[in-house]
Amino acid sequence: MSKVFVIDSEKRPLAPIHPAQARQLLRNKKAAVFKRFPFTLILKKSAIDVTVSLLRLKIDPGAKHTGIALVNDSRGDALGQKNGASPNNNTINRDASRSTQEGLPHFSSHSPGEVVFAAELKHRGFAIRESLASRRQIRRSRRNRKTRYRQPRFLNRTRPKGWLAPSLQSRVENIKTWVNKLRKVARIEAISQELVRFDMKKVGVYLGRIATRATGSFNISTKDGLVQGISHKFCKHIHKKDGYSYA
Repeated sequence: MSKVFVIDSEKRPLAPIHPAQARQLLRNKKAAVFKRFPFTLILKKSAIDVTVSLLRLKIDPGAKHTGIALVNDSRGDALGQKNGASPNNNTINRDASRSTQEGLPHFSSHSPGEVVFAAELKHRGFAIRESLASRRQIRRSRRNRKTRYRQPRFLNRTRPKGWLAPSLQSRVENIKTWVNKLRKVARIEAISQELVRFDMKKVGVYLGRIATRATGSFNISTKDGLVQGISHKFCKHIHKKDGYSYA
């Protein structure tokens, strides 16, 4: 179950709370709805010196979908204890009494590893690729009709440094947008992302025939093991003329 994000009157993020506690704040008119998704409440008072647990944002990127999750990453540092020791009951009671006197809810720390928020992003990468392919076909057919000739413009364009394909750029910007949204409503101290590394560089000296076909896929041996199913789009031709490599 996802928690409800809370920010104070100065728009400073506080610790997420349980939905029942959020309903109580709305019922007592101590908070108002600030954002529908992710559902966020804004307090009508400024919360100063309120204990906030640390959160870690975990990202699992994919071609079609990307999973994001906010996990409690505090090991006792947020409550003032050292080396991850268990929190002191006197400290918790003192924080609770201070929050009650100020008319604010008590933002208790979550258990380590607890999932505070989880969502799945759906990317438009494949839709963008299909739209670009359709536009390319329409422009090519335009040159074959008996109308004013349309000059091709793909040979006189320079790509800037760090250029990405539109389908991939859309995926990156989508993830960045949601990371910035969550950073405004939650105290995120660290970000973890699953990265898959493919080392396709040449290892050592190869003797013998080298594949020069421009279709299908290849199996490449690397230091980390055998990488199967590498598309020909990511492979370069070596010695096209005779197909041999020399030491």
